[in-house]
Amino acid sequence: MLDKIGRRRVEVISLARRLLFTPYIWGGNSPFIGFDCSGYIVYLYQAIGILPLNGDWTAAALGETFGNMETLAPQAGGIVTYKNDRGHVSHIMLILNPELCIGAAGGGRWATTPDISKSRHAYVKILPIDYRPPYKFLDPLYS
Repeated sequence: MLDKIGRRRVEVISLARRLLFTPYIWGGNSPFIGFDCSGYIVYLYQAIGILPLNGDWTAAALGETFGNMETLAPQAGGIVTYKNDRGHVSHIMLILNPELCIGAAGGGRWATTPDISKSRHAYVKILPIDYRPPYKFLDPLYS
């Protein structure tokens, strides 16, 4: 039998997988319109009660909010952050297992419509955690 943390991990991963192929939309936070990377994580964590329903978070703000929950290794249902070439957290994804993550990726600020996103192959997708160098692994579910 799973404890509360285990149930949350299963719940957030199940919801995350159901949203596969949702378009990447810059500033998006809805399964009906699309997600950007932080909008996707916020939607998932709001759905399982980790984040309040009001608020606006960027990838960097989520990294700061959960910064004291860093782990040495990826934890299922946790998040992985990535830095840009200027050294700032600019991307975030949900950890599925020690090798894979899921998130809204491939878009950027020019991905403002589903057609643009489709042409750029920008959508919620599963990728290897190390598809780019990970910065930090955070586990908000353990709190």
